[in-house]
Amino acid sequence: MRSSSSIGSIGSTWRYAPAVQNDALFPEGVNVGVAQVLDGQGLRLVVWERPGILTKACGTGACVAAYAELKRGLVTSTRIAVHLPAGLLKIENADGDVAVMTGPVAFCCLGFIQGGKR
Repeated sequence: MRSSSSIGSIGSTWRYAPAVQNDALFPEGVNVGVAQVLDGQGLRLVVWERPGILTKACGTGACVAAYAELKRGLVTSTRIAVHLPAGLLKIENADGDVAVMTGPVAFCCLGFIQGGKR
């Protein structure tokens, strides 16, 4: 996760994320998140996920970004608003190692794998 103070650099994530994601340092690949601190209580986040897509939402990435920004002193509140392309998630960092995420839930799709077991 990288923090950014420039809205231009967060918008360019799709240009640079594949090189980081596929670097030899990460033999199985890695999700790449770029966060922009908005104020002491919020940040904007975009995540480039494996297998190579700019995703609209990433709950795990939101929790990690909120925790990292708090630990680095870039946000001052333990309740952090994380703005993702799909909408707002609220992350509360409690008891040091616990993150509680709240936000909207929506049905996305339904599918079956042919030959799969139920």
